[in-house]
Amino acid sequence: MKAPGTKRLKLDCDEPLSNCAFKLNLRRYKQVPVYCQCEMPYNPDLFMVMCEGCEEWYHPQCLKLSMKEAGPDTPPLFCST
Repeated sequence: MKAPGTKRLKLDCDEPLSNCAFKLNLRRYKQVPVYCQCEMPYNPDLFMVMCEGCEEWYHPQCLKLSMKEAGPDTPPLFCST
């Protein structure tokens, strides 16, 4: 039973919910780009590094790197892909 005053919303996105953003004014979902091996949307609060080979962005922790190993004073990063 749903709470009074609530509505069911139809999802117009075929992707997993974590890959969609809700558009309140349009009341529908749209697909957003995902990054890293974890395939999460961009979050400005999380530090990311770019692979110099494939030019994809990754979270250092997803590559099993410390912040010291992924900092600005380190050599260029190359992922395993």
